[in-house]
Amino acid sequence: MALAPVYQFQELPEGLELVAPFGRFRVLSGIAVGRCCEVYEGEDCLQGECVAVKVFRRHQQYQGALQRELFFLKSLAATGAPLVRHIGELQWRGRDILVQELLGPTLRDVLLSYDHQPCSPWLVTTLTTHLLRGLQHLHDKGVVHGDLKPPNILWDADLATFKLIDFGVSFTTSEELTHAVQSKGYQAPECVVWSKAVAEDNLESAEKPGTAADVWSAGCIVAECMINRQLFPAGSQCEDVPGDLHSAITSVKTNFPPKYLEECYKFLLRCIQLCPEDRKGVRQLLEDPWLQRCPRPSFHDLLHLPTCVVRFMALTDPHPYPPLAYEMENMVVSLCGRQGAVQGHHLEPSLGHLYVCFHSARKAETALDQLSGVPFMGHTLVATFYPPEYWMRREFF
Repeated sequence: MALAPVYQFQELPEGLELVAPFGRFRVLSGIAVGRCCEVYEGEDCLQGECVAVKVFRRHQQYQGALQRELFFLKSLAATGAPLVRHIGELQWRGRDILVQELLGPTLRDVLLSYDHQPCSPWLVTTLTTHLLRGLQHLHDKGVVHGDLKPPNILWDADLATFKLIDFGVSFTTSEELTHAVQSKGYQAPECVVWSKAVAEDNLESAEKPGTAADVWSAGCIVAECMINRQLFPAGSQCEDVPGDLHSAITSVKTNFPPKYLEECYKFLLRCIQLCPEDRKGVRQLLEDPWLQRCPRPSFHDLLHLPTCVVRFMALTDPHPYPPLAYEMENMVVSLCGRQGAVQGHHLEPSLGHLYVCFHSARKAETALDQLSGVPFMGHTLVATFYPPEYWMRREFF
């Protein structure tokens, strides 16, 4: 079998410095490619922080996507909104460039890390909650995302939350829509009809999609996290939604508690209905009993989703007053301090685990990479990330 060719990034040379009124940025390496753009990792030369540099290809047909992206990034910006943060825009040799905060991994990356196995209950519930909060922010402003899919949902390690990106086909509920929306595999039935009408230049034959189209996509994404495959692969029919959902949920019944699966099935039926009017709004979905459960993240989650807190496991034996605990704690914290600024630390004697909170998730990632597996006083350091909300509540496991 021939290997797929490695994509060659072409729009920006590595090492290029981009100068703008809002800063100076160095292009490091390509990290993603889309239909109309390439995305590079970059560095803020003044702040020393990493950024995402999104460059649009030089073609008139991509101007609409660029203008929509810019408009919605600015109009939807708000403190605490679970959307990618826009830093600024500039041009270089006729190319339009957007500078944004650097996020990752994508939800697609997370699903791949599970190697075709269902995600943990914590990940499914957390992703669903964050996704719905993002949609609530959009829908309250009359905006439809229009292209929800795993590659467009990214993890923000500093805030430990999933965020939405890519507003190139987004639209408002009040505007006159003229372009196709949503990607195959996550496309609501009404969007299939609409996109066909756009292709045939016959918009009068179809009804414009609304916010319910995003709810369909969200339901498909949640189901995919449960079964780790697309619920409705591109080209498949979705005529028997309850039957398809029941079959999918039943296929993973050994991985989840029965009550959890039952509530999840009911939740998904509230999202995935053939008729848009039968789907619930995001506010109602956020109040669903299934989302009120609070499972803990799995060991796998704590290895693959970076945060600003690192947990060193079994640093000491569980004991109310473990010998040499103070010395061992200070030594490991000192090692961590060489990787980046430490904001706080705590040794939980009943577990023997040490928790270290860094100033940024990137420094925490560096510390975990450098220190995990290192021999230490007759032990080997074993480290994972740790949820910041548990750290803030002083709840340790």
